[in-house]
Amino acid sequence: METSEVTIKLGGTKPTSRQYESARADVSVTFRLDAQEQAAFAAGMREPWTKMRNKAREMMFEALEDAVDTLRGRKPTDALDNMSPEELVKLARKAKEIHE
Repeated sequence: METSEVTIKLGGTKPTSRQYESARADVSVTFRLDAQEQAAFAAGMREPWTKMRNKAREMMFEALEDAVDTLRGRKPTDALDNMSPEELVKLARKAKEIHE
């Protein structure tokens, strides 16, 4: 059986400064696998899985911080607004690397 796509669902809860209040974020990410990644999955290699899981975790932590900011009454910050041009280039390369 070949796997053509993988869906990772993550969720997290973080307490806020108010008593009995917490922020919750859930992320669901679907990755489509190319032929090379499918072969790696079939062989039991962990590298493609690790990359996908780390990307999903990163997205979940960003969503959780946005939820905390919303509860505090602040506008959720867009991570791209705070990045330097060099960081944006690195991010674009990393995104291209993940999707290849």
